[in-house]
Amino acid sequence: MKKIRPKCMPVQPDGSPHDRVENMPNFTSAGWMLPCCWLDHTPIKNENYGGLFDPELNIQNIDNVQDIFRSPQWRQFFYNLINDQAKCHNICWKNCGIETQESIDNLS
Repeated sequence: MKKIRPKCMPVQPDGSPHDRVENMPNFTSAGWMLPCCWLDHTPIKNENYGGLFDPELNIQNIDNVQDIFRSPQWRQFFYNLINDQAKCHNICWKNCGIETQESIDNLS
């Protein structure tokens, strides 16, 4: 069985710190803040995955970066990473998916 171990979060879902954070949120050249650079791909922009590319989240349209982090779109993105991984984008599964011990135990 696979699960996503997000590399874009400084803490694990149980609140304990990750041993390292590999990808931090970053701005694209077009002014979008994204949880990681892997989401900065044209097909994802075209589908506006999870509303992360909604116009109100562009840096030109906000007063404070915290508005992006507190937006319903970002809250939903991280909620899905923690609680409903079936709704996560394929790019999250590709780059942050891991085999769990449960799946390894089932092989024996």
